[in-house]
Amino acid sequence: MNFSEEAIEYICSACKDTWITRPLPDFPEYSLVSCVMEGKTVCRFLIIPRPPQEERADLFAAQIRADAIQSLTGYLRRETGAAAIYEDRWYRENEIIRTRIAAHLHRHEKVMARKCTVERITKPQADDFLDRYHSYGSSQCKYCYGTFSPEGRLIAVSTFSGARRWQKPEGTISSYEWIRYASLPGTRIAGGMGKSLNAFIEEVNPDDIMSYADLEWSDGKTYETLGFRPESVTPSQSFIVRENKREPLKRLSDEIVKKAIEENPDAYIICNLGSAKFRLKRKVWQSPLPTAQPK
Repeated sequence: MNFSEEAIEYICSACKDTWITRPLPDFPEYSLVSCVMEGKTVCRFLIIPRPPQEERADLFAAQIRADAIQSLTGYLRRETGAAAIYEDRWYRENEIIRTRIAAHLHRHEKVMARKCTVERITKPQADDFLDRYHSYGSSQCKYCYGTFSPEGRLIAVSTFSGARRWQKPEGTISSYEWIRYASLPGTRIAGGMGKSLNAFIEEVNPDDIMSYADLEWSDGKTYETLGFRPESVTPSQSFIVRENKREPLKRLSDEIVKKAIEENPDAYIICNLGSAKFRLKRKVWQSPLPTAQPK
């Protein structure tokens, strides 16, 4: 069974009412699985296998594919949830990807955030949790918060950076990044992100908080419900994939990439979907644009 068959089989097992189409005529190997629950399409998953063998070293072709995927997922998200499932991530993060699919299909235990507590935890505690349950694992951070169930079980983790300070005409601005948020597989904490965010704000009193949404899985609307505003979009980034691990092409010379492709028949180049940047301004720090003076 190949990647596409495995992914489709799992989605169909999680949602019994599905239909499968080939939405991109130029890329017939891509499958779109639409999941229907109670007569309503709730989510769509675009299954993206590795490029054909003759295109595996072609960066331009990878960029064309990414543009087509971005356009399709953007269109789909106007109507319902949509996610892009790449072959390398399916094999590298299989349990996490399966969990995210189930979450998109609302197959989880619901816990109310008002019944939970949020407390500072140590970085080793946060790292252990994120390495198991977040797609990108742990990262450098300064502030770590754990959400605990009424029974005292750690069910979610948020991490934030230290301050980046900007000198503005209005004074010094302290800006922070919300780096990670993850909950236990099969658990959805209603209001959980907001409660974690509020705990950080209450302790640190930041002027400004920014974060990113991975456009393979989300358009970032959750951030907007928390008061963030969209600021910019990071374009697709190119990677070489070896043994289902991505390495940014910008870190490698053309000679190294060429040699890696020649020596490893399973290596290939892809482009992701980029990310969207969101910002929560808690202090006005941008001066109004100067009024045009008459000539």
